[in-house]
Amino acid sequence: MITMGISTSHSPNTTAQQTTIPSWAIELRQKAEQRIEKMGLQPEVEAIAKGVSIGSRGAITPALRQKYSRCGAAHLLAVSGLHIGFIFFMINLALGGLALMRHGPIIRSGVTIICIWTYAAMAGAAPSIVRAALMFTLLQVALSLSRGGAPLNRLAGVAALMLLWNGRWLYDAGFMLSFISVAAIVEWGIPLTWWRFRHRDEWDKA
Repeated sequence: MITMGISTSHSPNTTAQQTTIPSWAIELRQKAEQRIEKMGLQPEVEAIAKGVSIGSRGAITPALRQKYSRCGAAHLLAVSGLHIGFIFFMINLALGGLALMRHGPIIRSGVTIICIWTYAAMAGAAPSIVRAALMFTLLQVALSLSRGGAPLNRLAGVAALMLLWNGRWLYDAGFMLSFISVAAIVEWGIPLTWWRFRHRDEWDKA
């Protein structure tokens, strides 16, 4: 295990917090940084790409951070629960066919949970990221064990379990926005995606 300083604030004057993450996660981040550097992007674009994809904000200058702060978009420069949600959604969508197999749901859940925590560690394992990873892990387990019931009820159950662990999360904006975004994906995003697949011919003609 390697201890490294990771800033969880957008302010350049904020003291970095010490977060312990495994060495293999640091190696994955370094390889991802090298892949981004090989793309030949402009310095500012490269810095933003590293920040929004793998949580590496060392190349983001105070001037660039100030520009985003003035626009009210400083949060876009950091990895958040939204990134974990994308991983959760895309892997479940890509491995949706496993649901037809006998042990398919268990395999899909295992792959999803491993990918979620691998990304969380690579992105720096900040408290907000770990909380989001925990939320989607519990949701994935609930989805794999449940054979009926509304997805929103399962999501509410996950929220209840997390609030039993720490009731103060109820007043945390990140916690609320994470669950609202997942609820929106479940209620509107997934149905719209399946509708798009079923009516792709009409959609392409339009």
